[in-house]
Amino acid sequence: MRNILALLAVCCFTFTGSASFAMPVAPSEMEVKKIADPIIKNVLESFNSNNYTKMAVHFGEIMYRTFPQAKFDSMRKAVFELSGQIKSADFVASITQADNTVIVYKAHGEKTDLFIRLVLSTEKDKVMIVGLWFD
Repeated sequence: MRNILALLAVCCFTFTGSASFAMPVAPSEMEVKKIADPIIKNVLESFNSNNYTKMAVHFGEIMYRTFPQAKFDSMRKAVFELSGQIKSADFVASITQADNTVIVYKAHGEKTDLFIRLVLSTEKDKVMIVGLWFD
């Protein structure tokens, strides 16, 4: 599990912060969920179906470069060994800092629950994933 966190930390912490955030004022929970829920749904579907390409459409430029197919495969294997297929995820909280919004979901797997931290930012007028952790 530490390997998963380290791998994703590299993806997230290499983000340069050059993108501007879509909402300069802290968005409401409803606004965050409206944007993030379809993205997390796609992430879960991508994981469960082993479809990197489907997930990568939501990646920001740096996330795309630092999280290639091989890292996806490795992380997916580790997550599935721990939790099994992920059935659903419930919104827990969000916080907006600078150009990023961090959203926490509680995911429900076949074997155990885990937390997913999704970091979103805007690049070229599109909300993109710039960080992703499975804890």
